[in-house]
Amino acid sequence: MTEETLYRFMLDANEWWRTGSVERELCPETKRKVFGNILEFLGKPQVISIEGPRRVGKSTVVFQLIEYLLKSGIPSKDILYFSWDESISTDNQSGLDRLLEVYRDRISETGKNPRYLFIDEIQYLDLWQVHIKRFYDMNKGTKIFITGSGGVEISQKTKESLAGRVYKFELLPLSFKEYLEFKKIPTLNIRAADPIAIYEKLRKSLPDYKLIEKLFEEYLRKGGFPEVTNESNKNVIYKYLTESVVDREIYKDIPQAFHLREVQLLKHLFNFACENTSQLFEISNLANNLKASREVIGNYVTFLEQARLIAVVENYAKSDLKRARKSKKILAGDPGLAVSVLKHYDDLFTDKEYLGHLVETTALLHALRSFDSVNFYRDSQKREVDIIAKTRKIILPMEVGYTESVHSSANLEYFMNKNGLSLGIILSKKQTELRVKAKRKILVLPVALYLGMSDIF
Repeated sequence: MTEETLYRFMLDANEWWRTGSVERELCPETKRKVFGNILEFLGKPQVISIEGPRRVGKSTVVFQLIEYLLKSGIPSKDILYFSWDESISTDNQSGLDRLLEVYRDRISETGKNPRYLFIDEIQYLDLWQVHIKRFYDMNKGTKIFITGSGGVEISQKTKESLAGRVYKFELLPLSFKEYLEFKKIPTLNIRAADPIAIYEKLRKSLPDYKLIEKLFEEYLRKGGFPEVTNESNKNVIYKYLTESVVDREIYKDIPQAFHLREVQLLKHLFNFACENTSQLFEISNLANNLKASREVIGNYVTFLEQARLIAVVENYAKSDLKRARKSKKILAGDPGLAVSVLKHYDDLFTDKEYLGHLVETTALLHALRSFDSVNFYRDSQKREVDIIAKTRKIILPMEVGYTESVHSSANLEYFMNKNGLSLGIILSKKQTELRVKAKRKILVLPVALYLGMSDIF
C-alpha cells in the first residue's frame, strides 16, 4: 500500500478530524455496561483490549469511546482510529510503523504520535502483539485500544505477550436487560437485600409484563447479537448468525488460534451443545459417540468455551476436586445461536421440553455474568436445583420452571435446609409470589422480569 493510499484510508476512517464528532450511525446512544467499566481505566497507561465473540458490537464501543473523548475536549486530531481490514495489503512487518509515520508527517499538528490510538480488527496485522508491545514500551504518551474479531486469538496473544501491559474487557452478546434497553423499554432498577422488600417494590411498580414477556420470547428466538435485534425475517437471522458468527468462529478463528485439523469435530460438538443445552453430558460418552479420544474431546470443548460459543457448568460441591469428578451441564453460548443452528424459530414454543431447557440456559448464562461462581445441584437421589449462584456474601439457589402450573419448591427447600440457607428463588413463567416457611423465604418471579431487572442482590 502506498503512503498516499494509507493516508486516504486514515482520512476516511477518522471523519471527526473534519466534523468534530463521530457519525451518529456508528455511535448509538444506548451504551453497554462495558463502556462505563472502560471509562474507569482511561487514565491508566495500560493497553485496553476489548475481547469477545464476533458481531457483539466491539467496534460500536470503540466509536462511543472516541465520541466521549471528543466531548471531553480532546482535540480531534489527537485521536487516531484504524481498522486493519483483511482486504488491506501492507508490508506487515512495518505496517504499524508506517501508519504512525504517515500520521506524524501528514495529520498530527505537533509531529508526535496520537494521544489515543484505536486499532480495530488487529488480528489482520501479522505479529501485532510484538508491534503493540514495542510501541507501548517506547511511547508512554499514547493510550492504546485494540479489538479483534478473532476473540480466541486476541485473548491468547494478549495473555502471552502483553502480560502486565493490558487490561482486558469482555463483550458478550446482549443480556436480556440490554436487549430491552436496545428496544428502548424502561427496565426496573430494583435492588435490595431483603426479598420481602423486593416483593413489595414489585407489587407497587410492576411494569407492563405482557410486553416484557413478548420481548423475552423474541429474545429466546433471536438471542443477543445487536444486529438482529430489529430483524423479523427468520431466514435472515439464520443466515447471519450461522455464517457471520458460528461458521467464522468454528472454521476460521478457533482452528487458527489453536492450530486444529479436525474442524468438523468442532462443529459436531457445537451442534451437540445446541441440541442438548442445559443437560448433563460426559466427556467419555461424547468421545465414544464421535470416535475421538477423551483428551481431544476435552480440549475441543475447552476451545469452544474460550470462544464463548458454549459454556460448561459443574455440579455443586464444596471442594474443587469433588466438582471436577461430578457430571457437568453443557450450554449453548446464546439462545439465538442454538435456535438458528437447529432452525427452531417457528416451533420453539410448541416443543415444551426444549423450550424449558433453553429458558434454563438463558437464566444460567445470566447468572454466569452476574455472580462470582455458578453451579447446578444434583445428588444421587436425582434431587436437582438448576442454579447455585455464589458471591462472597451469599449462596443463592434458583429453580427455573417455565410452565403454566405452580412450580414445586421441594428440591429448593431440601438444598436450603441442607446448607443452612434462608433465601431461594423460583423463576416462573408468570407467577409473582413470596413463600415464607419458618425462617426460609422463597421469592417467585417471572423469569423475564428477573432477567430484565438490574442485579437485585
